[in-house]
Amino acid sequence: MMVKGPILIAAAAGLLATAATAQVPGTQPVLGATGTAAGLAQDILSTVEPGSRVALRPLRGTASNLTSGVARDLYEAVLDGLFEASGGAHTILTRERLNQVYDTCEEFFTCGDYAARLEAARAEVEVQCAASPGVERVRLFCSAVDIETTVTVGRGSGDFPLASLAPAQDWAQAMAGIAAELNAAVALPGSLGRAHIIDQTTGTHTDFAALLTNKLRFELGRRMTLRQGDLVDTVQARRQLGYEDEPLPVFPAYVLNGVIWPAGESRVTLTVDLNHDGRTLALASVDIARDSIPVQFRESASPNGLVSASAQAIPSARLDRQSAIRAATNLARARLIAQAMGTQGPAVGMIATEADATQALGDALSLGMPYDEVLEVLEPADTDGRISVHLTGRVAPVGRNSGPDIRAALSRSIYETGDAIALTISSDRAARIGIFAWGADNRVVRVYPVDGIAAPELMAGDAVTLPAAAEDRQIQSAPLELDDIDNPEDHEMLILIAADQTLAFETLAPPLGADAQETAARATDGAGFFQALAAHDLSAVTILALPYQIRE
Repeated sequence: MMVKGPILIAAAAGLLATAATAQVPGTQPVLGATGTAAGLAQDILSTVEPGSRVALRPLRGTASNLTSGVARDLYEAVLDGLFEASGGAHTILTRERLNQVYDTCEEFFTCGDYAARLEAARAEVEVQCAASPGVERVRLFCSAVDIETTVTVGRGSGDFPLASLAPAQDWAQAMAGIAAELNAAVALPGSLGRAHIIDQTTGTHTDFAALLTNKLRFELGRRMTLRQGDLVDTVQARRQLGYEDEPLPVFPAYVLNGVIWPAGESRVTLTVDLNHDGRTLALASVDIARDSIPVQFRESASPNGLVSASAQAIPSARLDRQSAIRAATNLARARLIAQAMGTQGPAVGMIATEADATQALGDALSLGMPYDEVLEVLEPADTDGRISVHLTGRVAPVGRNSGPDIRAALSRSIYETGDAIALTISSDRAARIGIFAWGADNRVVRVYPVDGIAAPELMAGDAVTLPAAAEDRQIQSAPLELDDIDNPEDHEMLILIAADQTLAFETLAPPLGADAQETAARATDGAGFFQALAAHDLSAVTILALPYQIRE
């Protein structure tokens, strides 16, 4: 960003503001429809080029965090929604073709013959969804990705109510039930080569996760061992009958993955999948009664307020190494906030694109502000190429004393270089709003207030569109230019802070610079921005994040 008379450039945050020469196009934002499959599909396809061939990735395994029945029903609903929302403008591939293609691999971009799978699917855009299961609903987060360029071209989310709620079980009884379900689902008994369960809120293998893992390994192993013995006895009996060439069966080594989800005050939900050679063979889910969990394994707050969380990212053509570290850090921040505030963490399990991390952090900031952060990057990456981070810090609650209810929307969710950006803000009562730009480099600059332009002030029921005509400027998109960033897209956000006169926005982050280089030099690190903000009383403050994407 730079300041030069009425001209501003926002390079560090992906924004470019220039002197106004015409009316800003598209200043009336189209608010996304949520809550139904049709609305979710409409959001996704609204920015997908007409004529594209669109594939919806099946909801499978712990990547979807759903049981097979719920995953199947949601998949059918979203696929039908895509057909309806498209209205013939796109080619939506049938579920039969997709099931054949996706049976070969869980992760499109990281395994298998890319060209062969692309030809098999004959798709140009893939819709990928992750789920956040709750007590009475499932929230689905979806993104549409251009398969050839690996650029995100659409996003959407929706809430889907659950038809019924099963009773929570004693933890040990629940593990026995899941083991029986998994054992019955596989044709050939085997052994567990690896079993790993994580806590969704922290992203780590907690003591409670270890308890469930060990119990499930024992229960499943006992059942499969009995089946193996029966099969061996059958072969030996046939050999006694003269079938001397009858071979002994070869038992496979399975991999079990699981996620523990908070599901209200009285229960937690465990979802697991059983895999072999990268294919999910069985899914299971159960609700565990919190009061059945041994006391020493129940969640407890750190006496000094410290909480910790971990996250992983997969570097790829869509995410270079440094961006992967930044994105994983943002996911860890979102988990840190969820853990401290006692809420469900983000749906995404592992970062494959900046979009997931930006959305997760933006959603979390409305609840709490991380500070006193200590970040550890665990390198080198593991054998699968994943980069891991571990974050420790404290969280300041946001809006506990009911800050103003502000609503805001950008003119678009995806911008290309030079596109004009506008946002509309409204409030249910008088509000003073500071606006900050969070860049793809995790650095922050102040957009409002700046020299000569005050922070927007709204009266109850007011709605304003920024930039205002009196500012004599436009805000335009610009891609991030850093030596270590070479991604096909940048994902950033505007952070709106509604507060009273006692919060000096000027102390939180520096203003726009005189040019792009000065802006990059001025921009404060995201951790410093959080630290400065957490030093204030945030109990009557409202924070709202507006993520967006920039493409060249």
